[in-house]
Formats: sequence, structure tokens, C-alpha cells
Amino acid sequence: MLPLDGRTALVTGGSRGIGRAIVHRLVDDGAYVHFIYHSHGQDSEALLAEISIRGGKAFASQLYIGSAQDIRRIFGVADSSLGGLDIVVHNAPRRTS
Repeated sequence: MLPLDGRTALVTGGSRGIGRAIVHRLVDDGAYVHFIYHSHGQDSEALLAEISIRGGKAFASQLYIGSAQDIRRIFGVADSSLGGLDIVVHNAPRRTS
């Protein structure tokens, strides 16, 4: 049994860099991961493919973390699709424009 089996996680800014590494680690430890990206759809698709090939479970959503409406959507999706969250990693940079 993996340390995070049965756990659900949300990672903002998960498609590239540190966020991508966090997503991989959570999936490798057994978590089902929902990661958020703002503008790097191709990177997100590639990450989902990598995870699938390795037998992990994840899905991605394109949202803007600076929008209150999108933040509500994030947690709505987490409740409806994942049954809630056990882990939240806020990795997305704050954009001012």
C-alpha cells in the first residue's frame, strides 16, 4: 500500500516546474490528483499522458486562480468529482494582469 492511497489532492499551477513535480510525487504516492493550470494546456495534456502511462490517476482543469468564481468552481469540482479533498497545494503564481 502506498502512503497516500485513497487520498485526494488539489494542486494549483500543476502543469509545469515545481507544480508538475508535486503532481508526480503525489500520484506516485497513490493520491488521486486534480491539478489546475491557467494557460499551459499542452503541458497539462502531456502530464496527464505521463501519469496515465505510469498507472496513476489525475485530471486537470483550466482555471484562473485569481478569480473568486473560478476558486468556487475548483472546490465545487473537488466536492462533486473527488468527494472532497485531503491535500491542497497552492503553487500557482499570483498574476497581476
